[in-house]
Amino acid sequence: MYKFANRYKYNMMKRLTSLFATLLMATVILLSSCDNNENPEPEPQVLQPVEMTLGADWLIDTISSATEEIWYRVNAPTSQKLYVEWSEAEHQGTGYNHTADIKVSAFKLNGEDLYFEDIDDGYGADAQEVLLTDETSILIKVTANSAVGTFGIKVFESGAANITYTEINAADVWITDLSIEVGETIGFLVDGSGAEALQIVWAEFNSPESGYTADIKGSVYMMDGETPYIQRDNGKIFVAKDKSHSDNPKSIALDQGETKVKVHIQLNDDEKPGTYALKIEPVTK
Repeated sequence: MYKFANRYKYNMMKRLTSLFATLLMATVILLSSCDNNENPEPEPQVLQPVEMTLGADWLIDTISSATEEIWYRVNAPTSQKLYVEWSEAEHQGTGYNHTADIKVSAFKLNGEDLYFEDIDDGYGADAQEVLLTDETSILIKVTANSAVGTFGIKVFESGAANITYTEINAADVWITDLSIEVGETIGFLVDGSGAEALQIVWAEFNSPESGYTADIKGSVYMMDGETPYIQRDNGKIFVAKDKSHSDNPKSIALDQGETKVKVHIQLNDDEKPGTYALKIEPVTK
């Protein structure tokens, strides 16, 4: 009886020791799991940029928080120089009511090598220049500066290479026998000698002058074909402008060191080819 009691006590102690060890191990595992949940390893962010079309009109977007990053990718396989322009609460065109204040950065496709970083103002003449070297696409990052809300952004190219220019003199005369096809960039080398400014006007499918079928946009550059002129009435870059019609013409102040300008005509975003007319008129006051 005595031996049986001792064996019983021994077995009970052995079971209790094993149970205690099991509970201790479970407690350690549970505490370790809690620590990991409180400080989880950050998951790597997967970059999924929004595709933006080069030369398209404003892309309107919304940034919702101070920590949000919005990424865009722009393909420009034949371009050498791009301009990134954005519209926000303090700097925006007529007809818009944006509320965000944003900062913009531009990168190579690796998302690390910068073209420019955290620029606040990029509207009109403040549009940021990107010189492409060995890449045909760029990444753009938008973050909130002092306010969230809506904004607009677009990317356009500078003067295209390998354009054949038709030489004309600035005059108050319509050039009427013009046409344009999909994919074309038509260049005019305009002599504005004696003028203080030039008024660039075109007639198209929706202008006051009837009989034309194309939907076009125009750009005005200095003689290097890359540096854009600034529109006189609003200080914006004269690139990919729409509807410079006779009832609302756009103009530039002529650089007196260069009495000639380069005008590029392209189809608008809807790619409606056809006929158009052009008049580049000298302004002396």
